[in-house]
Amino acid sequence: MRYGISDQSSAHQPQSQRSILRELSLCVGAGDGIFQRRNRGVDRGGQGQFDFDASASAAQSGGGSKKNAPVLLKQELDQLLGACADAVRSESCAERLRQHLWAVLLCPEKPTVTNLICVGGSQQRDWSADYRLYSKERVDEDVLFARALEEVLGELPASSPLVVALDDTLVRKSGKHVAGTSWRRDPLGPAFQTNLVRGQRYLQMSAAWPLEGGAARMVPILFRHSPSAPKAPHQADDLQRAEHRETCRQMNLNTYALDEMERLRQSVPAQRSMIYCGDGSSTNANIVTNLPEGCTYIGRLRKDAKLHFLPEASQGKTTGRPLRYGKPAPTPEELRIDET
Repeated sequence: MRYGISDQSSAHQPQSQRSILRELSLCVGAGDGIFQRRNRGVDRGGQGQFDFDASASAAQSGGGSKKNAPVLLKQELDQLLGACADAVRSESCAERLRQHLWAVLLCPEKPTVTNLICVGGSQQRDWSADYRLYSKERVDEDVLFARALEEVLGELPASSPLVVALDDTLVRKSGKHVAGTSWRRDPLGPAFQTNLVRGQRYLQMSAAWPLEGGAARMVPILFRHSPSAPKAPHQADDLQRAEHRETCRQMNLNTYALDEMERLRQSVPAQRSMIYCGDGSSTNANIVTNLPEGCTYIGRLRKDAKLHFLPEASQGKTTGRPLRYGKPAPTPEELRIDET
Protein backbone atom coordinates (compact mmCIF):
# COMPACT_ATOMS: atom_id res chain seq x y z
CA MET A 1 0.00 0.00 0.00
CA ARG A 2 1.27 3.49 -0.82
CA TYR A 3 -0.58 6.71 0.19
CA GLY A 4 -3.62 4.57 1.00
CA ILE A 5 -3.75 3.12 -2.55
CA SER A 6 -2.72 -0.41 -3.34
CA ASP A 7 0.28 -0.92 -5.67
CA GLN A 8 -1.50 -3.76 -7.45
CA SER A 9 -4.18 -3.33 -10.05
CA SER A 10 -7.75 -4.32 -9.31
CA ALA A 11 -7.46 -7.28 -11.68
CA HIS A 12 -4.83 -8.94 -9.45
CA GLN A 13 -6.67 -8.32 -6.17
CA PRO A 14 -9.37 -10.37 -4.48
CA GLN A 15 -12.86 -8.98 -4.43
CA SER A 16 -12.52 -8.14 -0.73
CA GLN A 17 -9.30 -6.16 -1.21
CA ARG A 18 -10.16 -4.07 -4.25
CA SER A 19 -9.71 -0.35 -3.62
CA ILE A 20 -12.49 2.16 -4.12
CA LEU A 21 -11.12 5.60 -5.01
CA ARG A 22 -13.00 8.79 -4.32
CA GLU A 23 -11.91 12.38 -4.88
CA LEU A 24 -11.75 14.03 -1.47
CA SER A 25 -11.49 17.73 -0.67
CA LEU A 26 -8.07 19.06 0.33
CA CYS A 27 -9.20 20.28 3.71
CA VAL A 28 -9.12 19.19 7.33
CA GLY A 29 -12.31 19.31 9.34
CA ALA A 30 -15.05 17.26 10.86
CA GLY A 31 -15.71 14.26 8.62
CA ASP A 32 -12.15 13.81 7.31
CA GLY A 33 -12.49 16.40 4.59
CA ILE A 34 -16.01 15.39 3.45
CA PHE A 35 -18.87 17.82 3.97
CA GLN A 36 -21.92 15.84 5.13
CA ARG A 37 -25.61 16.65 5.10
CA ARG A 38 -27.96 16.24 8.03
CA ASN A 39 -29.16 12.90 6.67
CA ARG A 40 -25.56 11.57 6.73
CA GLY A 41 -25.28 11.99 2.98
CA VAL A 42 -22.33 13.58 1.21
CA ASP A 43 -22.75 17.20 0.14
CA ARG A 44 -21.02 16.91 -3.23
CA GLY A 45 -21.80 20.50 -4.11
CA GLY A 46 -19.83 21.71 -1.12
CA GLN A 47 -16.55 20.09 -2.12
CA GLY A 48 -15.05 23.40 -3.21
CA GLN A 49 -12.67 25.86 -1.63
CA PHE A 50 -11.94 25.27 2.02
CA ASP A 51 -13.53 27.89 4.31
CA PHE A 52 -10.98 28.77 6.98
CA ASP A 53 -13.46 31.01 8.81
CA ALA A 54 -15.99 28.20 9.18
CA SER A 55 -13.26 25.88 10.39
CA ALA A 56 -12.13 28.38 13.02
CA SER A 57 -15.73 28.95 14.17
CA ALA A 58 -16.24 25.22 14.53
CA ALA A 59 -13.04 24.95 16.54
CA GLN A 60 -14.04 27.76 18.89
CA SER A 61 -17.47 26.20 19.57
CA GLY A 62 -16.07 22.74 20.27
CA GLY A 63 -17.09 22.58 23.93
CA GLY A 64 -13.83 23.88 25.39
CA SER A 65 -11.87 20.65 24.88
CA LYS A 66 -8.14 20.78 24.10
CA LYS A 67 -8.67 19.09 20.77
CA ASN A 68 -11.08 21.84 19.66
CA ALA A 69 -9.10 24.79 21.04
CA PRO A 70 -9.35 28.18 19.25
CA VAL A 71 -7.12 28.64 16.22
CA LEU A 72 -4.79 31.35 17.52
CA LEU A 73 -2.57 31.26 14.43
CA LYS A 74 -5.50 32.27 12.23
CA GLN A 75 -6.36 35.18 14.49
CA GLU A 76 -2.78 36.45 14.48
CA LEU A 77 -2.48 36.13 10.70
CA ASP A 78 -5.79 37.88 10.11
CA GLN A 79 -4.72 40.69 12.44
CA LEU A 80 -1.46 41.17 10.53
CA LEU A 81 -3.19 41.14 7.16
CA GLY A 82 -5.84 43.55 8.43
CA ALA A 83 -3.09 46.06 9.17
CA CYS A 84 -1.76 45.64 5.62
CA ALA A 85 -4.89 46.75 3.80
CA ASP A 86 -2.84 49.20 1.72
CA ALA A 87 -0.84 46.33 0.22
CA VAL A 88 -3.73 45.18 -2.02
CA ARG A 89 -6.03 47.01 -4.42
CA SER A 90 -9.38 45.38 -3.60
CA GLU A 91 -11.15 43.11 -1.15
CA SER A 92 -11.02 40.18 -3.56
CA CYS A 93 -7.24 40.52 -3.85
CA ALA A 94 -6.97 40.67 -0.05
CA GLU A 95 -8.98 37.47 0.34
CA ARG A 96 -6.97 35.69 -2.37
CA LEU A 97 -3.71 36.79 -0.75
CA ARG A 98 -4.97 35.50 2.59
CA GLN A 99 -5.76 32.12 1.06
CA HIS A 100 -2.30 31.93 -0.50
CA LEU A 101 -0.56 32.77 2.76
CA TRP A 102 -2.48 30.03 4.50
CA ALA A 103 -1.60 27.63 1.71
CA VAL A 104 2.11 28.48 2.10
CA LEU A 105 1.94 27.39 5.74
CA LEU A 106 0.13 24.15 4.90
CA CYS A 107 1.75 23.21 1.58
CA PRO A 108 3.98 20.11 1.94
CA GLU A 109 5.64 20.69 -1.44
CA LYS A 110 7.33 23.62 -3.16
CA PRO A 111 5.05 26.67 -2.74
CA THR A 112 4.42 27.37 -6.40
CA VAL A 113 1.26 29.18 -7.46
CA THR A 114 -0.17 25.91 -8.77
CA ASN A 115 0.43 24.12 -5.47
CA LEU A 116 -1.04 27.03 -3.50
CA ILE A 117 -4.21 26.86 -5.58
CA CYS A 118 -4.51 23.10 -5.06
CA VAL A 119 -3.88 23.27 -1.31
CA GLY A 120 -6.56 25.95 -1.03
CA GLY A 121 -9.05 23.64 -2.76
CA SER A 122 -9.54 25.88 -5.82
CA GLN A 123 -8.05 23.55 -8.43
CA GLN A 124 -11.44 23.17 -10.14
CA ARG A 125 -11.90 26.91 -10.58
CA ASP A 126 -10.42 29.48 -12.93
CA TRP A 127 -6.76 30.15 -12.08
CA SER A 128 -6.45 33.44 -13.96
CA ALA A 129 -7.12 35.69 -10.97
CA ASP A 130 -4.52 33.86 -8.85
CA TYR A 131 -1.78 34.37 -11.42
CA ARG A 132 -2.78 37.98 -12.12
CA LEU A 133 -2.37 38.69 -8.42
CA TYR A 134 1.40 38.56 -9.03
CA SER A 135 1.82 39.21 -12.75
CA LYS A 136 -0.16 42.47 -12.57
CA GLU A 137 1.56 43.52 -9.31
CA ARG A 138 -1.67 43.76 -7.36
CA VAL A 139 0.17 43.17 -4.09
CA ASP A 140 2.71 45.69 -2.77
CA GLU A 141 5.34 43.59 -1.02
CA ASP A 142 6.98 46.70 0.49
CA VAL A 143 3.90 47.26 2.65
CA LEU A 144 4.01 43.67 3.90
CA PHE A 145 7.72 43.86 4.72
CA ALA A 146 7.22 47.24 6.42
CA ARG A 147 4.57 45.68 8.64
CA ALA A 148 6.96 42.85 9.56
CA LEU A 149 9.63 45.42 10.45
CA GLU A 150 7.18 47.27 12.71
CA GLU A 151 6.43 44.04 14.57
CA VAL A 152 10.15 43.39 15.11
CA LEU A 153 10.75 46.94 16.36
CA GLY A 154 7.80 46.57 18.72
CA GLU A 155 9.43 43.55 20.39
CA LEU A 156 12.84 45.19 20.85
CA PRO A 157 13.67 47.14 24.00
CA ALA A 158 14.23 50.85 23.49
CA SER A 159 17.98 50.56 24.15
CA SER A 160 18.59 47.48 21.98
CA PRO A 161 19.95 47.85 18.44
CA LEU A 162 18.23 46.43 15.39
CA VAL A 163 20.29 43.52 14.00
CA VAL A 164 19.85 42.90 10.27
CA ALA A 165 21.47 40.11 8.25
CA LEU A 166 21.96 40.61 4.50
CA ASP A 167 22.90 38.17 1.76
CA ASP A 168 22.19 37.39 -1.86
CA THR A 169 20.44 34.27 -3.07
CA LEU A 170 19.92 32.59 -6.43
CA VAL A 171 16.46 31.55 -7.63
CA ARG A 172 16.80 29.05 -10.45
CA LYS A 173 14.83 29.61 -13.64
CA SER A 174 14.61 27.33 -16.65
CA GLY A 175 13.13 29.84 -19.11
CA LYS A 176 15.54 31.83 -21.26
CA HIS A 177 13.13 34.76 -21.64
CA VAL A 178 12.52 35.39 -17.92
CA ALA A 179 13.49 38.95 -17.02
CA GLY A 180 16.76 39.33 -15.14
CA THR A 181 18.01 35.77 -15.64
CA SER A 182 21.62 34.97 -16.44
CA TRP A 183 24.18 32.20 -16.05
CA ARG A 184 25.69 32.20 -12.57
CA ARG A 185 27.90 30.01 -10.44
CA ASP A 186 26.05 27.24 -8.67
CA PRO A 187 26.52 27.76 -4.90
CA LEU A 188 25.67 24.09 -4.30
CA GLY A 189 28.31 22.79 -6.69
CA PRO A 190 31.41 20.91 -5.51
CA ALA A 191 34.54 22.81 -4.55
CA PHE A 192 36.65 21.14 -7.25
CA GLN A 193 34.27 22.01 -10.13
CA THR A 194 32.54 25.27 -10.99
CA ASN A 195 29.02 24.57 -12.23
CA LEU A 196 26.79 27.13 -13.90
CA VAL A 197 23.04 27.43 -13.47
CA ARG A 198 20.52 29.88 -14.89
CA GLY A 199 18.54 31.97 -12.44
CA GLN A 200 17.70 35.34 -10.91
CA ARG A 201 19.75 37.06 -8.22
CA TYR A 202 17.91 38.50 -5.22
CA LEU A 203 19.08 40.57 -2.28
CA GLN A 204 17.48 39.60 1.00
CA MET A 205 17.52 41.12 4.48
CA SER A 206 16.21 39.65 7.71
CA ALA A 207 15.74 41.31 11.09
CA ALA A 208 16.45 39.52 14.37
CA TRP A 209 13.34 38.81 16.46
CA PRO A 210 14.54 38.48 20.11
CA LEU A 211 13.86 35.22 21.94
CA GLU A 212 14.61 33.96 25.43
CA GLY A 213 18.19 33.22 26.43
CA GLY A 214 19.74 35.65 23.97
CA ALA A 215 18.57 33.70 20.92
CA ALA A 216 16.86 35.28 17.93
CA ARG A 217 14.72 34.30 14.96
CA MET A 218 15.34 36.00 11.63
CA VAL A 219 12.27 37.61 10.05
CA PRO A 220 12.48 38.60 6.34
CA ILE A 221 12.05 42.31 5.75
CA LEU A 222 13.39 42.61 2.19
CA PHE A 223 13.55 40.46 -0.95
CA ARG A 224 14.62 42.56 -3.93
CA HIS A 225 15.44 41.43 -7.45
CA SER A 226 19.03 42.53 -8.15
CA PRO A 227 19.96 41.63 -11.74
CA SER A 228 23.37 42.24 -13.26
CA ALA A 229 24.00 44.53 -16.19
CA PRO A 230 23.67 42.88 -19.61
CA LYS A 231 26.76 42.42 -21.73
CA ALA A 232 27.88 45.18 -24.03
CA PRO A 233 27.46 44.66 -27.78
CA HIS A 234 30.35 42.92 -29.48
CA GLN A 235 30.95 45.85 -31.84
CA ALA A 236 30.30 48.62 -29.29
CA ASP A 237 32.16 51.90 -29.67
CA ASP A 238 33.95 53.81 -26.90
CA LEU A 239 30.83 55.72 -25.87
CA GLN A 240 28.76 52.54 -25.53
CA ARG A 241 31.50 50.84 -23.52
CA ALA A 242 31.69 53.82 -21.17
CA GLU A 243 27.92 53.69 -20.68
CA HIS A 244 28.16 49.95 -20.04
CA ARG A 245 30.79 50.45 -17.32
CA GLU A 246 28.57 53.02 -15.62
CA THR A 247 25.60 50.63 -15.82
CA CYS A 248 27.69 47.90 -14.23
CA ARG A 249 28.51 50.23 -11.33
CA GLN A 250 24.85 51.09 -10.82
CA MET A 251 23.68 47.46 -11.02
CA ASN A 252 26.42 46.13 -8.75
CA LEU A 253 25.31 44.05 -5.78
CA ASN A 254 27.09 46.41 -3.37
CA THR A 255 25.18 49.35 -4.85
CA TYR A 256 21.88 47.53 -4.36
CA ALA A 257 22.84 46.72 -0.76
CA LEU A 258 23.85 50.29 0.08
CA ASP A 259 20.61 51.67 -1.37
CA GLU A 260 18.51 49.30 0.73
CA MET A 261 20.61 49.93 3.84
CA GLU A 262 20.07 53.67 3.47
CA ARG A 263 16.33 53.21 2.88
CA LEU A 264 16.06 50.94 5.92
CA ARG A 265 17.98 53.43 8.05
CA GLN A 266 15.42 56.14 7.18
CA SER A 267 12.51 53.89 8.18
CA VAL A 268 14.01 53.11 11.61
CA PRO A 269 13.94 55.75 14.38
CA ALA A 270 17.17 57.77 14.50
CA GLN A 271 17.74 57.06 18.21
CA ARG A 272 17.95 53.31 17.58
CA SER A 273 21.30 52.02 16.38
CA MET A 274 21.57 49.31 13.71
CA ILE A 275 23.97 46.40 13.21
CA TYR A 276 24.35 44.82 9.77
CA CYS A 277 25.80 41.33 9.42
CA GLY A 278 27.09 39.96 6.11
CA ASP A 279 29.30 37.31 4.60
CA GLY A 280 32.68 37.67 2.93
CA SER A 281 31.29 38.97 -0.36
CA SER A 282 29.73 41.96 1.42
CA THR A 283 32.79 42.70 3.55
CA ASN A 284 34.54 45.15 1.23
CA ALA A 285 35.53 48.79 1.07
CA ASN A 286 32.35 49.87 -0.74
CA ILE A 287 30.13 48.65 2.09
CA VAL A 288 32.32 49.46 5.09
CA THR A 289 33.24 53.01 4.05
CA ASN A 290 29.73 54.03 2.94
CA LEU A 291 27.62 52.86 5.85
CA PRO A 292 24.66 55.07 6.83
CA GLU A 293 24.94 57.11 10.02
CA GLY A 294 24.32 55.14 13.19
CA CYS A 295 25.08 51.76 11.58
CA THR A 296 27.73 49.15 12.40
CA TYR A 297 28.82 46.36 10.09
CA ILE A 298 29.99 42.89 11.18
CA GLY A 299 31.35 40.67 8.40
CA ARG A 300 33.52 37.67 7.71
CA LEU A 301 37.23 38.06 6.97
CA ARG A 302 40.11 35.76 6.15
CA LYS A 303 42.02 34.69 9.22
CA ASP A 304 45.32 35.59 7.53
CA ALA A 305 44.15 38.95 6.13
CA LYS A 306 46.83 41.63 6.02
CA LEU A 307 45.63 44.62 8.03
CA HIS A 308 47.30 47.97 8.75
CA PHE A 309 46.72 50.80 11.17
CA LEU A 310 46.03 54.29 9.89
CA PRO A 311 49.18 56.30 9.18
CA GLU A 312 50.26 58.57 12.00
CA ALA A 313 50.80 62.26 11.53
CA SER A 314 54.50 61.91 12.38
CA GLN A 315 54.91 59.51 9.48
CA GLY A 316 53.83 62.10 6.92
CA LYS A 317 56.21 62.60 4.05
CA THR A 318 57.10 65.92 2.54
CA THR A 319 57.57 64.49 -0.95
CA GLY A 320 55.84 61.80 -2.97
CA ARG A 321 52.41 60.35 -2.47
CA PRO A 322 50.77 60.56 0.96
CA LEU A 323 50.82 57.43 3.07
CA ARG A 324 47.68 55.33 3.00
CA TYR A 325 48.82 52.50 5.29
CA GLY A 326 50.38 52.68 8.73
CA LYS A 327 52.15 50.01 10.74
CA PRO A 328 51.05 46.38 10.22
CA ALA A 329 48.18 45.29 12.48
CA PRO A 330 47.65 41.79 13.91
CA THR A 331 45.81 39.33 11.70
CA PRO A 332 42.39 38.00 12.82
CA GLU A 333 44.01 34.66 13.70
CA GLU A 334 46.62 36.36 15.91
CA LEU A 335 43.88 38.28 17.70
CA ARG A 336 41.94 35.06 18.28
CA ILE A 337 44.80 33.17 19.89
CA ASP A 338 46.05 36.15 21.89
CA GLU A 339 44.82 35.61 25.46
CA THR A 340 45.80 39.09 26.59
